[in-house]
Amino acid sequence: MKIDAIGHHHHHDRTFYIDKPEGAGDWLLLLILSPAVFRLTDGDVRVSAGSFILFAPHDPQYYYGTENVYCDDWMHFWAFDEDIALMESLGIPFHTPVEAENIQLLSSILEFMMYEYNSKNEMREQTVNAAFRMLLFKMREAVSGEYDLNKAVQFLRSQSASNLSADRYVRLCNIRETIYRMPGKDWSVADMAAVLQVSSSYFQHLYTRAFGISVNQDLIRARLELAAKLLSTTAQSAREIGVLLGYRSYSYFCNQFKGAYGMTPEQYRAKLR
Repeated sequence: MKIDAIGHHHHHDRTFYIDKPEGAGDWLLLLILSPAVFRLTDGDVRVSAGSFILFAPHDPQYYYGTENVYCDDWMHFWAFDEDIALMESLGIPFHTPVEAENIQLLSSILEFMMYEYNSKNEMREQTVNAAFRMLLFKMREAVSGEYDLNKAVQFLRSQSASNLSADRYVRLCNIRETIYRMPGKDWSVADMAAVLQVSSSYFQHLYTRAFGISVNQDLIRARLELAAKLLSTTAQSAREIGVLLGYRSYSYFCNQFKGAYGMTPEQYRAKLR
């Protein structure tokens, strides 16, 4: 899949409505976070907060909020044949609202996809695609009625890439997001592995498989990216920044920074002036 545009927790006033009789031309996933009315095949239907709906490219779209503020998460995207096959095999309906008890989890996964889509991470496309599959797996859990689980399992097994379980992937995403928010924390692989209830060595294997980079390399990247930002936006000394980011040795911090940026922290700051 390939994202066209994505938004998280967008708020609209009471005048907001969408009317696209011919569809959007691409796929649209809506996570509906406040009550709304959708015009479907059988007429106008009131849809409760905590639901989702998936529109195929040429499905007509007409909807509006019923309160003073309408809120949703949304993603316009292109789906390739294998993506459509997966959605169908999981029994996810198109143009049909589905109540989802796990809407907060769905919203968190979509927020993570937005973060990755807008990042400069080298593996962002692979990460977004992996997260999309996890999103579909969790959407499946919310789908009421019958679906052919065996067909879905057979489809997944036919794929060349080995897939993580949805729960593990979401927890890995949460760990990675926290690393990038708090890179200066005294991180321990053993503590991170305990979140997934796996050994340290297996956790490192899962992390690399999910994101295409080892957890230790990712932590270094997160620390150095923040270091570069602080060097360019604050008056803190390079030594203070190193301590803030968890480096006990200033020379080690300088060596890692030079390895990533081709110059020492002081040279990097001087170049910006």
